[in-house]
Amino acid sequence: MIEKMNIKINLTPAILLYKDNTKKASLNGTIFLYHGLTSCKEANLKELESLAKQGYLAVGLDNYGHGERQKDEFLPENIDVNTQEGKDKMIMAVNKTAQELPNIINGLHFMGITQGDKIGVCGISMGAFIVYAALLREKRIKAACSILGSPYFSDDEYDDSPHMFTEKIYPTPILSLNGSDDDIVCCKYAKEFHENLHNLYKECPQNQKYIEYDGENHFFTEQGWNKLWTQATNWFDIFLMNKNHENIDAYTQITEKYKKK
Repeated sequence: MIEKMNIKINLTPAILLYKDNTKKASLNGTIFLYHGLTSCKEANLKELESLAKQGYLAVGLDNYGHGERQKDEFLPENIDVNTQEGKDKMIMAVNKTAQELPNIINGLHFMGITQGDKIGVCGISMGAFIVYAALLREKRIKAACSILGSPYFSDDEYDDSPHMFTEKIYPTPILSLNGSDDDIVCCKYAKEFHENLHNLYKECPQNQKYIEYDGENHFFTEQGWNKLWTQATNWFDIFLMNKNHENIDAYTQITEKYKKK
């Protein structure tokens, strides 16, 4: 049976889903799931429940200005990412949300809800932008999955655009999943990002992967979404639970070597 708990972690509204108890689930891994623009943590209850059923502590968070901390500027009628003002609002919220993650992880430990250090992050649409931004700020992340997002914020308008800091992401396992026909978030930036990761990840190429779904746009078909979500959960199974990893010993060695730098 899946248990559900609503709490605030350092003032950030969160919903926790898990089997048995939170500490046992966190030993398998704690996965933070970030939602899309103008949405809220409850919008991804299906995905959170899926992660909990696999044994994880699944944590849904309200992005800055969303959900229980809704700000009028992020109401659907008040934001248009096709304008510079709308894009600025979203990127501001992305960075503010990503900056909160270290304290949220610390908060869960302090509250006695988690134990262990298996941390995963996953995000959908705006949430995927948050995943890339969080990777620059939190080294405890052991696996990341970006869904329908982009690491490209801008070349000159935002000096912390993740696509310019690939060396800060290495060697964290990162999977990016996009639709080929997405007309809201252009898939080419995530694809180019992973192409730029090839040389950086040459000692552990299995730690970075890009998958593009032909014919899918920003709103996937049910069949397409099921395939995508299976890829996402498999990624966490590999790098958090060490299931079916082709070369987990090599991954462990390169990760330990990186920690010593």
